[in-house]
Amino acid sequence: MALIRLNNQSISSVTALPSAVDNRKVIQHTTSQGSSSGNSQSTSYVATGIKHSITPTSSSNKILVLMNFNVWTQGHTGSYYWVKSEARLVRSITGGSSSNVFSGRAVNGSSGAQVPAYTYGHSMGQYSFNYLDSPSTTSEVEYELHLQFSQLQSTNGTHYWNGYKNVTLMELVP
Repeated sequence: MALIRLNNQSISSVTALPSAVDNRKVIQHTTSQGSSSGNSQSTSYVATGIKHSITPTSSSNKILVLMNFNVWTQGHTGSYYWVKSEARLVRSITGGSSSNVFSGRAVNGSSGAQVPAYTYGHSMGQYSFNYLDSPSTTSEVEYELHLQFSQLQSTNGTHYWNGYKNVTLMELVP
């Protein structure tokens, strides 16, 4: 195995980064990984349980939110359907209120026709987004993904979130 060296020192003996390396930008980061599942037929936003929290060290710092999740949209029991799902990111501050930091971001869509041998049509994918937030607090901040059917033309349709999810939060010095 090759020996990694930094400033002509082995990696195990390095106690600080060289002065040319700026390490003051990311103060802390935290990640939540695993699986999540649920479904909804609502045309209103619903909470998915895909969430994570961080406690900023300064009210002037920013939080970079990185989310990665799976969505499966299915239209069924209609002669023709088209569906579209949208995401919203909700920020909740401990001891304070909740607010939408963005909404209306399209995450999935599908269309198709019902025939006797095939009554379901679906679209699935893995989606990612990032958002740079300024929560202006040192209280714990939670970010949660909400989904909705923004457009549904059918007698029925369902969207699912299942499988792997990853939420990373980074506190940044502006």
